[in-house]
Amino acid sequence: MNETLQQLMRDATRLTRAGQLNEATAAIQRALRGDATTPAAPPDGTPAPDPANDPKPGSVTLDATATMPGGNVFEVKPNACDRAEMNFAVADVAPHDDMPKPSEDARRQAFVDDDATGGAGDFTSDTHRHASRTLRYKLYIPPIHTGEPLPLVVMLHGCTQNPDDFAAGTGMNAAARTEGFFVLYPEQSQAANSSRCWNWFQPNDQQRGQGEPAFIASLTLTVMKQHNIDPGRVYIAGLSAGGAMATIVAEAYPEIFAAVGVHSGLPRGSASNVMDA
Repeated sequence: MNETLQQLMRDATRLTRAGQLNEATAAIQRALRGDATTPAAPPDGTPAPDPANDPKPGSVTLDATATMPGGNVFEVKPNACDRAEMNFAVADVAPHDDMPKPSEDARRQAFVDDDATGGAGDFTSDTHRHASRTLRYKLYIPPIHTGEPLPLVVMLHGCTQNPDDFAAGTGMNAAARTEGFFVLYPEQSQAANSSRCWNWFQPNDQQRGQGEPAFIASLTLTVMKQHNIDPGRVYIAGLSAGGAMATIVAEAYPEIFAAVGVHSGLPRGSASNVMDA
């Protein structure tokens, strides 16, 4: 994401928190159009960043036809979001592993619960191996409960994301703490895709018993065996490339997943190579 687009989205976030929804909507629309128009100045009078000083936009483009229903909720069309993702996938993207990451203590602190009777739950890290592949994952375990089997939601992140920022961006761990369910975050590796996209567009990753769908199903079953999970309430959801992969996995393994949630994803088989994607 280029610096101009990042600034527009930061400006939209700031305006939303300030209750200026119309201005936030306009900033998001400018971001989706790739418009470098100077964002609105903050309420405290601090001058807004000058787009003229930002680097030139990169190769990533977003569809300008994205809509803003309701005035303060935007909905990116699937083809727009995934076009942006595939631009990332084709480009020579620099690794993210050398970027500073918050410590485990800092990440855990984000989920501290002030309710002394509730607790914060645990956000654990581990690896899973299936066939010849090994991937990392994180699991949110809700606070101690009465002992009844709990639901499990499998969350598949989008391109360039990891479990930590996906959990923070969706707020799923906070919802799981309140409602009482487990959340599983498989993590795509940069070795499998340079932009950490799930390979939803590859034929070998679109079938039951093969590739990434088989891996995600195996990981889900392993977590179900290790924890007190209700087998009738196991769900999968994803964003963008993760949404496309969630559709594939849910269709390939209906005996595991009771339902699927998709945001900005694509139907199974809608692409069979990078160029089609």
